Amino acid sequence: MQVGLHSKNKQLQKFLVQVAGDESEDKYVRNIARGILDSNLEKNCLKTLETIKKRFFNQEEAEQITDLALLGFTGNKEALSFLQSIKTNSKIVDEQRNIAILQIKKGLSYIISLYKSNDHRFSVRGLREALYASVKSDLVKEVILNDLFADDSETLMDTTTIIRYDPNFDYNLITIKEINRLFEIIQSDYPSEIKENCVAILAKFKADRTIKDRLYDIYINKRYLYKNNLMNKLKYMDVKNILKEVVEK
Repeated sequence: MQVGLHSKNKQLQKFLVQVAGDESEDKYVRNIARGILDSNLEKNCLKTLETIKKRFFNQEEAEQITDLALLGFTGNKEALSFLQSIKTNSKIVDEQRNIAILQIKKGLSYIISLYKSNDHRFSVRGLREALYASVKSDLVKEVILNDLFADDSETLMDTTTIIRYDPNFDYNLITIKEINRLFEIIQSDYPSEIKENCVAILAKFKADRTIKDRLYDIYINKRYLYKNNLMNKLKYMDVKNILKEVVEK
C-alpha cells in the first residue's frame, strides 16, 4: 500500500478505497489505507474537511476518531466550527474532538507536551491517536521511538505497529539503540503480536549481517520463547514462523 502515497494510478487508488471500506479487513490495515487516501488529499485542507464532513456521521466510532485526529493534523482553522458543532454521546469521540480543537489552536508541540506529561485531562489513547495521525512530523517520530522503551504491552503494541505498517515512518531514524531494544523485546515476556512486529521491523535491516545473525541465533536457540515450555511454543508459533521466513531468505 505504501506506493499509494505518491501514485496516481487509478486502479491502485480504487484498491485503497476498497480496503478502506472493507469491514472484514483488519481495522489497522483499513485505517492505514484511509490514511494514505487522506494523505493524498491533505495538500488541500478544505477538500479534506469537506470529505470528512460528508462521511463523518455515517461511520463507526473508530473511523470517526481517525478523522478527528486527521483534522487536528491538518491544522485547518476552518475545521473548528465543524468540530465544535459535533454532538455525540461517545466519550472517546468527544475527547478526540477536543484534542483536535486543541491541536489546531495550540499546535502539535502542545499535544506532544501533554502526552509526555501524562496530563490526566485526556487519555493516553486519545493523545496517541492525534500523534499517530501526525506521524510525518519528526517530533512525532521521536516520540514513537521513545515509546519503544516503555514496559507496558499496550504502548509497545501501538508503537511497533505504527513503525511496522505506517508508510510515513522513516526507518533511517532507527539507530543501534532501538535495534537492541527490538531484540530485547523479542526475547522478553510480551504478547506474540508485539514480537512479530519487532521481527518484521528488524527484517528491514537484515542486509546487515550482524542483525541477520542475531535473528538466526534467536530462531535456532528458541530465545523468542522466553521460557521454553509447551505453552509458550504454542503461544509464539507465529513468531517462530516469521523468524524462519526472515532468516531463511
